[in-house]
Amino acid sequence: YSAVSELLFPGRNYEEILREGCQRTNAHEKTGETIDEWVKERLLRLRARDQGAVHDVNGRWLMDNNYPLADGGAVTIRTDVTDLKLAETDLEEQTRMLHAVMGSMAQGIVAFSDDLKLQVWNDHFLEIRGYPKELARVGTDFEDFMKYDVEHHEFDKGSPEYDVSKQIARARLFEPHAFERQRPDGNYIEVRGGPIPGGGFVSTYTDITERKAAEQELRRALDAAEAASDAKANFLASMSHEIRTPMNGVLGMADLLSQTTLDDDQTQILDTIRDSGNSLLTIINDILDFSKIEAGKLTIESIPLALEDIIEGASATIAPGADRKGVRIVSYVDPDLPATLLGDPV
Repeated sequence: YSAVSELLFPGRNYEEILREGCQRTNAHEKTGETIDEWVKERLLRLRARDQGAVHDVNGRWLMDNNYPLADGGAVTIRTDVTDLKLAETDLEEQTRMLHAVMGSMAQGIVAFSDDLKLQVWNDHFLEIRGYPKELARVGTDFEDFMKYDVEHHEFDKGSPEYDVSKQIARARLFEPHAFERQRPDGNYIEVRGGPIPGGGFVSTYTDITERKAAEQELRRALDAAEAASDAKANFLASMSHEIRTPMNGVLGMADLLSQTTLDDDQTQILDTIRDSGNSLLTIINDILDFSKIEAGKLTIESIPLALEDIIEGASATIAPGADRKGVRIVSYVDPDLPATLLGDPV
């Protein structure tokens, strides 16, 4: 109070000190009062023996405590609480920031202390769980939330969650937890959480209804795709059977024809017919193999194969078409190659 220090001396009237000090410092302008109003308010505080009032004086925060004296006077003690006030301001700012962060979360979040008293929560927690706002206050027992759930049919009577005492006993274990469940309104929620340092636990609640719907849609699509694949496999098997039957008849007639008298050209043509028919049967078998591959039932064979016969058979198959186009087909097998190889008949 350096600005009014010379006003303070024994016998000086308190009201005069207040008025002249206010005139010198213009303290009334900070509160938007007139000088008379400012002085009157301070005198009322003194007469009311006001204690604990904190106000700003030249950038410092002071706490006033007024104590009565036996002769009707009063003693005023002013304590500099600037550091405490700044710490409170910092704490308020951090608290506002915490509430802003929690409010911006898409998830619901709640924390209970080691004695299962509500400590922290956000509005999404209340919305996802369907709790009324009046139930959420610092110090609310975890048991109250569980009783609310039971009263509002959140759990089936036969489920473990229906027993409030079991719910409380499980919560007191303060163990990590993660599970999904469907609420009575049909929505799905995911709950995750665990213990927090110093005791208690925190849990987050996420509405996963849309994700569950997408999973079910995907499952239906997969089932439809599998059904279509099975239908295709059945169709291929059926068509292969229908084609194989007449082809076996053609090959059977070719075998009977080979037992008759034929000249060299007719014999070559007949061999080509049989080779082509066998090739077609091979293709039919390949179609069946594709079906087996899709079903995971294909078995790869390893049997002796004559390389020369394979080359000559393939050449004979395409020779007629090439001849019509004036193209000459010549096949050659390197004599250094082995005559027999192991492989799957294609």
